[in-house]
Parts: sequence; C-alpha cells; structure tokens
Amino acid sequence: MNIICHKSAFSCFMALLLFSFHPAGYGAEAQKKKASVHASITVTVKEGQSIRGISEEYLSDPNLWEDILHANHMTRADQVRAGMALHIPVEAITLSNQALENARQLIRQATEAGAKIFAPRAIASAIGIRDRAIENRQAGKWSDAIDRATAAAEEARKALNISRTYQDVPAEARVAHYRGQVHRKRPSDNLWKDISRDEILMEGEKVRTLSQSYAEILFRDDSRLQLRENAQALIRKMRANLLKDSGEAKVSLISGDVLALIAGKEAFHLEVEGVEMKINSRRFRAGRDEEKDVAWFAVDDGEVEIRAKGKKVVLKKNQGSIVARNQKPSDPRDLLPPPRLTAPPDGEDRFDLTAPLAWEPVKGAGDYLLEISDNAAFSGVLWSEKVPENKGNFPGHLGPGAYYWRVTAVDPDKLPGRVSKGRFIRIIADNEPPFLVIHSPKPQAILSENRVEIAGVTEADATLTIICGEGQGARGVLRQAQEPGLRQAQEPGLRQAQEPGASGGSPLAVRPSPIAHCRDDGTYRFRCSLSEGENRLVVQAKDRAGNVRQLERTVIFLPAGKIDLSFAPLMRRIGDHLFLVRHHHFTLAGKTYPKGCITVASVPLDSTFENGGDGRATSDERPVVGDQRVTENGGERRAASGERPMVGGERPAVGGQRVTASDERPAVGGDRRPLAAHPLPLTADRSPLARRFSARTMADAQGRFQMNLQAEGEKDTFIIEVITRAGEVRKSHFTIELDNQPPVIRFDKDIPSAITEKRLTIEGRLEGGVRLNLNGEDIPLKKTEHPKISRFKFQTTNFKPQVSSPLRFTAYDQAGNVTWLEKEVLFDPDPPQFVRYDISPRKAKGGEKTKVTVQAKDVAGLAKIAPFTAQVGEYVHKGMMTRSGQGAYIGLFQVPKHIRGRVRLKQVTLSDYLGNKREMRIER
Repeated sequence: MNIICHKSAFSCFMALLLFSFHPAGYGAEAQKKKASVHASITVTVKEGQSIRGISEEYLSDPNLWEDILHANHMTRADQVRAGMALHIPVEAITLSNQALENARQLIRQATEAGAKIFAPRAIASAIGIRDRAIENRQAGKWSDAIDRATAAAEEARKALNISRTYQDVPAEARVAHYRGQVHRKRPSDNLWKDISRDEILMEGEKVRTLSQSYAEILFRDDSRLQLRENAQALIRKMRANLLKDSGEAKVSLISGDVLALIAGKEAFHLEVEGVEMKINSRRFRAGRDEEKDVAWFAVDDGEVEIRAKGKKVVLKKNQGSIVARNQKPSDPRDLLPPPRLTAPPDGEDRFDLTAPLAWEPVKGAGDYLLEISDNAAFSGVLWSEKVPENKGNFPGHLGPGAYYWRVTAVDPDKLPGRVSKGRFIRIIADNEPPFLVIHSPKPQAILSENRVEIAGVTEADATLTIICGEGQGARGVLRQAQEPGLRQAQEPGLRQAQEPGASGGSPLAVRPSPIAHCRDDGTYRFRCSLSEGENRLVVQAKDRAGNVRQLERTVIFLPAGKIDLSFAPLMRRIGDHLFLVRHHHFTLAGKTYPKGCITVASVPLDSTFENGGDGRATSDERPVVGDQRVTENGGERRAASGERPMVGGERPAVGGQRVTASDERPAVGGDRRPLAAHPLPLTADRSPLARRFSARTMADAQGRFQMNLQAEGEKDTFIIEVITRAGEVRKSHFTIELDNQPPVIRFDKDIPSAITEKRLTIEGRLEGGVRLNLNGEDIPLKKTEHPKISRFKFQTTNFKPQVSSPLRFTAYDQAGNVTWLEKEVLFDPDPPQFVRYDISPRKAKGGEKTKVTVQAKDVAGLAKIAPFTAQVGEYVHKGMMTRSGQGAYIGLFQVPKHIRGRVRLKQVTLSDYLGNKREMRIER
C-alpha cells in the first residue's frame, strides 16, 4: 500500500502506521511486518534542502540518507535536486536498521564474552548473516534484510549464551608432590582412596595425609598448598573464568598444618572454622590441632587479617597469632627467629646414611621441626619430624642422594617460628674399599739391613695407617697429614698403640716411628726398623665412608755376615722343615751366607743325616755335580763348556745334566738380579752326597737365593748344603709333601635357582680346605671333630628383584689348591604380570563353545594352570585355564543352550612357580 502525502500529513500517516503494527490491528505478526515493510511516502525536494536534512526530517536519523538513495536507485548525494520526488519507505528502513543494530549489539556482546574462543562457529555465522542483511538493505530488499538481521541476532544470542556458560566453570587442581600415605575422598565416596601424583582434584573433595606423609596441591594459577603430616583439608570451591583467565579457590582446613604459597593471580581463601580471614600474603602458614581446640596462624610475607568473636587482628610479616575455640585471637606476636644451622657444613658429602644434624638452640623454643627435601625450594618435603633438642639425624631410609634440610623453632603454644635457610647435603653410599697398592717391599723379601721403606699409592683423601713390627709384635701407627702438597709427619718417642682387632685392649710397645712422606696424589713412603727374622708389615687405608682396605707384606731380616740358613715362605710350611707343595716341580728360596754356594740333593726317606756341621775346602777344586768339574779362570767363575748357568725359574739340573755358574745371581721373588762374580770355595773330596746333588745355585751379595727342584714321590726329603766363601759348610734338611687335591664344597641343601625372599641361608661343610669365600667375602668356618672338615652357615641378602644374581664360592687349602663353584639365584618377590585377555566369541546365542585367552608374564616362570571365572548373563562359569606357551593361558567352556548375552571375564588368578599369586578382577 502506497500513501502519498505532504509534510502536514506525516503525523496522520504515523498514527496509521502505529495502528497497523499494533497487535490489535492484525492477528499475525508476519502480516504486520509485511504491511509495514511495504508502507512508504513520497516527498518533493525543496530548494536548498539536502538529503541528510530529508533523512533527519522523515527518518529521525540524518545518517540514514544512503537508504533513501538506495530506495530511489541513486548512488550519489549530488543526484538529488530541488523539485525531485523521492520515494521513502519509512517503516522498512526503520525496521531493517533496528534489526541490523540489534544484531550488531548482540554480536558485540557475544564477542566481548569470548564467543570467538568458546563459540567460534556461532559468532562467525551471525557476522556472515548480518553482512548479507546489509547487502539486502543496500539493494532495497528490506524484507530480506529484516529476516537475515533477525537470524543474525539469533546466532549472536546463541554464541553469547555459550560464552557466558564458560565464563564461570569449575576449575581443577592437581597433586604436584606427595610422599607416604596420602588419600582423597570425593563427595560420592564412602571410603578414602589412595592418591597419585598429577591426579586431578575437583570441588568438594577432601585430601588427607597420614603420619610421615606430605602432599602439595597445585592450583591453576600456580598457587600451592602444602599439607604436612596428619593434615586434612576440604576443597570447598574452585571456579575459573576462562575468558579473563581468572579464578577463585576456597579451601577449608579441617586439621593439621598447611603452608600456603600464593601466586597472586587469582583469589585464594583459606577457611578455618570460627575464624574469618582476609589474605594479602604470598606465603603464610596455618594449623589446627586434631581436637580442633586451637588454631594458629603465621605470616612469612605480606599480611593476613583474622577475625574471631568480634576481635580483628592484622598479622604482618614474621608475626603470628593463636586462636582457641570460641575465643578471641591473641594479639600479634613476633615469630621465633630462624635457627642457625651448624653441622654439617653446607654442601658437605656424608658417607653415613644417618648423618648427625645440629643447629644452635633458639631461646623460647619448645621443640624444633626438622624437614628434608630434594629441592632447595622445599616444594616437596620428603620427611619431617619434631625433635625436642637442637640436634637430629638424617633419616637413613631415604637412602643416598642429594638433599636439602632446614629447621623451624616451635614455641610451647605450637606456633612455628621463622624457617631457617636450607642447607645442602649429599648422602653417598660407598661400600667399596679404597684403592691401595704397595710398591715396595716385595712380598717375602729377604733383607740384610734392619730398615725397610714401605712405599705405594692409595686414594688421595684416604686416611693411611701403617703398622710395622716383628712377627705378631709391636705396631706403629701413622696417619696422613691434611696439609696440601708434600707433607711430613713424625712420631717421636715411645708410644702405646692398640693392635686392631686385639681383645682385651692391652697396649703394645711401639718403637719411635720414622718419617712418612704423603702427597696429594696419594703416594706415600714410610721407613721403619726391622727385627731379626720375619717382620709383618700392614698398610691400611680408610676412606671417608669408613671403608677399609688392608694389605700385608712379610719380609725377613737376616743380618749380613751371620752364619744362618732360612727358607722364604714361598712354600706352605706346615711343620718344622716340612712344606706343602702343589706340584712335583717347586721353587725353593731363602737366605744364607752372602756369595754362598747352595747345593741340594734328594735322599731316600729312611736315610739318616746330621743336621748342621761344617767343613772347609782344602784344594783349589770347586764342588762338582756328577762327573762335572768346574774350574776357575781369571778370577771369574766360568763353566768349562761355556754353557750358561741355571738361575731363577729355569729347570733344575737332575742326574748327569750339566749345571754351570755364571755372573748372574738367582731371581728372588720373581725378579732376576745380576750376581756379582767371585771365586767359589772348593772341596777336595767328591763324596757320594755331593754326587747325588740334584741342583746348585749361588746366593747374591745379601745371601738370597732361589732354585727350582723336583720331587719324585708323594713325600720326599732333601739335604741342603751351604758352602761359604771361606770354605765353611753348613747342612740342613727339609721334607716336601705333595698336595694337589683341591678342597670340596658340600651344601646341606641344594641352593634354589629362584627365591621369593631376599634373605637366603646357606649351610654346608668344607672338606680339606682352610678358607672359603663368597663373591670375594670370606665366610666364617667352624671347626669340627674331623681335622679336615669345617662347617659353615651364613645368610646372604645381595639380591635385586627380578635379577639373576651369581653366587661364586671359592675354597682354598693349605697348599694353595683352589675350588670354584658358581650358582645363579633369581630373586622374584613379585606375582605374575597380567598383560591382556581375549574372548571368542564375545556374544553367546546359546550352546557355543567359548575360548578365553589370557596373556601374562613372569621372570620365574608361570604356573601351568590358572583358575578363572567367566559370566554370560546370569550364568557364571568357574574353571581352569592351561598354559599353552608364550605366556598365554587358554580356557574353554560350553555355554548352556538357553543362555544368551555378552561373555565377560570376571576373575583370573595368576601364579608363578615360586608361589607368587595375583588375583585379577576384571569389571566390564
């Protein structure tokens, strides 16, 4: 309907227009809208009248002049001239602009509410529809513009509702750290359940810690709440505005002690029954006893306002207050000062798992809270304990590692003071003895001087103890100095020293100690005096962990020029002049006169001879072996045939074999040393004894000699004759007994190949042996009535879970025969591991044969059968599964014909050969 009128008639037109859009005018909204869109007026442009003026006069908005141009199919304002008739669809322009403006406002509100994040599709659809509505309006399609603007508004309203939903959502917290027994309880739970790290906590959940336990809850803004042992808290509220990245957390402290570390990004509230709190602090502590009679508050930073029973108290930094049940809070009091830690020093390495910790006492402290953490920020407290004194011990159960420790003084009202600075400590588990080497003297060295230098090398930071004395006699002790570089230490005068391991505590007399030189690289030198005969030298190194390694040397001091004959203990001496050897070929070493000639001959066991005795050479002839004659040429001893002599490790001459003298002396202790040339003493007679000699050698300038001999039977006796350079003859004898049978190790019970407990007791006996060790550690032996049988019993715990550990037994007898025996033992305390299962078919229609397959694994081996329970509908089948190899169990059963439904595995019991069991309950 078109209405043509002038300005004077515009008021009557508007009245008619309003009437037409009133619900009483038309029954249907569509008809009213359609009628309004088609209603229009025609005006004549007056002289001097602009298009903006016309828009303001007829549309009440000068900015709608473009719509008038669009309605008259014009594009520029200068096309409008006086006298021109303009068609103005007043209501259509008004309604379309209202609809477009409404859509624009809703799109703006939705965008500000985060629609591009939370409802991107809806807001994009609203913007697109509105753009097309604008295009329709510019084309004069007012009805389409209104429809699309209305649709754009609906999409924008949908995006707004979605965005508002996400502006206030439940937030989450997670368990950042925990140790010991920590539990959670949801509102729907009847029982407490174990908690795990990184587990998500929601509104309404309770968290508690038991004795020697700890938990740290991390909120979305990195704020943290640390629950100490025997604490319980309720997460009452956790909300988040995802658009503004803000939130609010509210926690109620039920009992115990907590530490709050506030990041400051979101609102955090800690509630304590009967106390109102206003928090403006980044770090504060609070606590409540189990009886809920007393609560305390301590502020480490900022300030916290507490109010109870009408009294308000503002706690500033390093202040605290006590609030008893139904009582007003105490006035602010200064917290006790932080204890000053004294021992051990910061950063020290300790080798004892229960290292002592100490700090200076704090005046007014009732007790102290000792805390151990694995980080300097103490974000995860591994262990805490209240101690009554200013000292404690590192908890050994934490084991070796790098730790930090700190202490807090607590006053008699249970209000904790300021926390001390943390100190670093490294606990080291060192069970290895220190490195130790003795370079000199050589084992079984025979010395002609009464002083010996002990030299070698050990760990640079080890404490060195050197003990020297005669046989089982006196010992001197010298420790390394601690100064860097070359160091000297001297122990003058007569001292008293306690022999290590001696019972009764009787002191031993010690001669004045000589000077020892110790260097930073661990090298050492020590000179000590010797007594005539055997001298036992002991070098003991002790590292910082207390591990000890000890080496021994036995040297023999035979004064030069003294007429004597002694044997070096290269052979096992079991009696006077009686030795044990392992082979028919053996080495004889000892010391006698310097430059002496030693000859050895074997004799029948029943031969008689005279011990000792001497003689003197009466001619220029040298001793002979068999028919051989050795002459002297130019003052040097040379063999007539030019053959080289037998020395050290060469085979001895036997029977008619040629033996010559040379300029080399025999090797002693495995060394080959040159022998000084000198004329041999000569004998005039060629006695049958001399012709029976099986070997001959020369002693060096110190009287040391060594020669290889051969025994014929199981027990042989030898005569040894020594001729000095002056022609004196000294005779002796010794007996060799052959023992080449290794000792026998017998166990009372077979050692199992696998065990479930870490401790293993082994009993048995050692036949023919004198020493038994396991993996390098000696096993104590107990003598029995039989002289060659010893019993042993010990326990070993050197096992790691699911690792096969070798037990290497080594037995020794007096002759040096060795027996090796090795056993492998698997320590498996764990039950079999369930891997997966399968059922075929999974749905039963009645009467099917069903197969259940369970895959499992175990290091000790799975048992052959496994009980299982399956269910089809209300039908329950219990049976046995059989292991088929590859860790798979297979069970078959027949479903009754009238049973239908899904086949489910409800339970299976897995066992290994050691008896470890695991019962798996599978709920589906």
